[in-house]
Amino acid sequence: MALPKFNLKLSRDQFAMGVVAILALTIIGALVWGFGRQLAYACQMRLEEIRLEKIVADEQAYHEALIERLNYVQSEDYVEQWALSLIHI
Repeated sequence: MALPKFNLKLSRDQFAMGVVAILALTIIGALVWGFGRQLAYACQMRLEEIRLEKIVADEQAYHEALIERLNYVQSEDYVEQWALSLIHI
């Protein structure tokens, strides 16, 4: 029994189409990979934004408390309270 012979010779057009197909798949793969990375970066940035918004809100509340304390310390009530505390020592 003889083995069948396959015609493995490619014409110039078939070879060119194969090269174009490989290049196209490579470019498409690179674009898909890059797009996936951009989506991952966007997700990371959103999580970081949420984390930083919480920190900013906490710091803003602390800032407002400090401003309130400053206004109290600069008021006559604080001076009076401080003077009374010195008298009672």
